[in-house]
Amino acid sequence: MAKRSLKILILPNQSYHTNRAMLTEFWNKEFSKLGHRVIWVTQSEKSLRRVKIGRWKGSKIYLIPTSPRTNLWEMIKNIVSGLIYKFIVANNIMREENVDIVHAHDGAYEGILGLYLSKRYKKIFSFGYTSLFTEMERSDLYDFRGIEFLLRFIRYKFREIGYKLISRHADMVFPISRYMGERLAKNENVPIDKIFPIPQCATEHFLNFKADDNKEKEKEIIYTGTLGKPRKIDFLLKTFKLVLEAHCDAKLLLVGWGERKGDVQDLVNYAKKLGIEKNVEFTGKQPYHKMPAYISKAMVGVSPIPPLPHFLVSTPTKCVEYLSLGIPAVANKEIYDLEEMLTKSGGGFAVKYDENEFADSIIWLLKHPEEAKGLVSELKTLKKNADLEKKAIED
Repeated sequence: MAKRSLKILILPNQSYHTNRAMLTEFWNKEFSKLGHRVIWVTQSEKSLRRVKIGRWKGSKIYLIPTSPRTNLWEMIKNIVSGLIYKFIVANNIMREENVDIVHAHDGAYEGILGLYLSKRYKKIFSFGYTSLFTEMERSDLYDFRGIEFLLRFIRYKFREIGYKLISRHADMVFPISRYMGERLAKNENVPIDKIFPIPQCATEHFLNFKADDNKEKEKEIIYTGTLGKPRKIDFLLKTFKLVLEAHCDAKLLLVGWGERKGDVQDLVNYAKKLGIEKNVEFTGKQPYHKMPAYISKAMVGVSPIPPLPHFLVSTPTKCVEYLSLGIPAVANKEIYDLEEMLTKSGGGFAVKYDENEFADSIIWLLKHPEEAKGLVSELKTLKKNADLEKKAIED
């Protein structure tokens, strides 16, 4: 019997044009290829004065008005006005289109909105988790003082309540790893039969990138992603200082952004304090389409993640991207998915969150480039992840 084509309304908290593989490859591309119709309602990265309707790789997308976020008050205003616009647009879609599933991704506000719409119109509601957001927020709260602390605390409590409601009332919950699913079942009392883990996947943009394999690489180590204080990038700088003792011509490339004002400058100052600033480059945030070129030039990709409870069940995208480009990775084994990924793929080293162990692994990879290439020679098979994810939903 032929499978019925579904119509899915998706409410992500990420802005368009997002580079999240889970959204671009899985929810958008894969569902469309299966013959389902996907409708997106989200904010634009660029300022908009009115709702804009467009196409995104074959799917219909509604972009809601946004304005630049220059401070906390602007952020709050954007959240409130954005939710109002999302409700109006999504409610109209639910009235006019025969939507089968309402799916919200990551956002507590989007989740509450999606849950309400699903109950009002008697539709299936699903929610996707890529991180334990309230645990992350709670650990960062006490970095703030005064009115900013109060506002962030109120936001944290509201989101905490929101995520609990969403998790318990969703028809399906899609965590990014089985470990996160187990945590949700234990801590949030989410019924295990509603949890369907969908692992992170590589994008075709990375898998299909053609690097110049004949060009000899410099001894470059790359880190991509946030440079905010919770990620403790000073750990990586101290590790790199140890690497320089064995390879004085090595270079550390940090392709990322700070989460708060001063994050990056603090790291620049720390690199100077360690005396390694000439070998460290901060590129800032780069366009997504340029990332494969940046990463493919490196000999080693690193993913040091502080082994805090909310990070243990995460799946850092950076490691998937390194491996999809054939770049060996060094990551810490306390992060469950990273240890499993590197152990099963053989694409690098999963070590303790220790500067010396990280440095030793990086030094070995720089010293043995041919062996390092061999570690990742079969990693194009990561493309099979998309098929596994598809099967998880179809089943």
